[in-house]
Amino acid sequence: MATAARLAVHRTLSTPEVLELILLQLDLRTLLMSAQRTCRAWRTLIQDSPALQRALFFMPGTGDSSGRKVSNPLLVEAFPFVFDASTNMTFPEYRDGECLSTCRMAKYPETQTAFLRREASWRRMLLQQPPVFKLARWHSFYGAFGVYLYYEVPGDPSKTKDGLRMETLFEHLFFAPQLGLSVFEAPRITWWGRDASDRAIVRHLERLGDFVVDTDILISSCSTHNCCELPEVREEDQTLDARLGSRIWNSYHELGLRARCQEEEGWMGDVRQLQFQYDLDDDL
Repeated sequence: MATAARLAVHRTLSTPEVLELILLQLDLRTLLMSAQRTCRAWRTLIQDSPALQRALFFMPGTGDSSGRKVSNPLLVEAFPFVFDASTNMTFPEYRDGECLSTCRMAKYPETQTAFLRREASWRRMLLQQPPVFKLARWHSFYGAFGVYLYYEVPGDPSKTKDGLRMETLFEHLFFAPQLGLSVFEAPRITWWGRDASDRAIVRHLERLGDFVVDTDILISSCSTHNCCELPEVREEDQTLDARLGSRIWNSYHELGLRARCQEEEGWMGDVRQLQFQYDLDDDL
């Protein structure tokens, strides 16, 4: 009897169509990590199955059974500040300089090198199902000669034809080209069309530049500068976000990595330099 039962289990797990249905019932982390380490056959099935690749947020798919959009739960856990505003419809009450420091790798710095490697799964993951396709970056420099810079990603739509991957958003946060960030400033992320509480910043940008913001996600940030050379800030006096930014820049250098948005053409749209105004809207 025991032998017959084992044979039945073996036949079941050896039938790709049946095994696929079983694997689809696993939670995302188990499917991504443990299931692929079980054996070569399971790994091959998971990598070749469109249904399982959609479940893992590697291929574009639909939302849940009710048609609602579904955020990638592993990315929500690893990068909570990216998704907070879009999941509970309110902007989180992070203290200044403690936004990016909510990342998992900031809480567990010993994992950062492994986390940042080019082969890491999170880089290829879609942010949500169904996917979003575009993001934009708006940065404000405040000082004697203030300026607003705005650009959209990607410049070449084919770059995100299957959806926006976390690597693209991550690298435009930390390695934004042409912004000249010497100290990392905590960003504000607006999911346009989902975050009803934070649309004022998009309305202000549209009035400022006299154009329609055509994006799914808007990253906005600001920094200050003046004509005098500022004294070097000790690491212990930096914000948590600034420390994380420095660690990530250093890790990229040590690992021999370059952000794709800096080394590959087609990621950035044209950079717009907008007229600077001090009288920001009261509702921002």
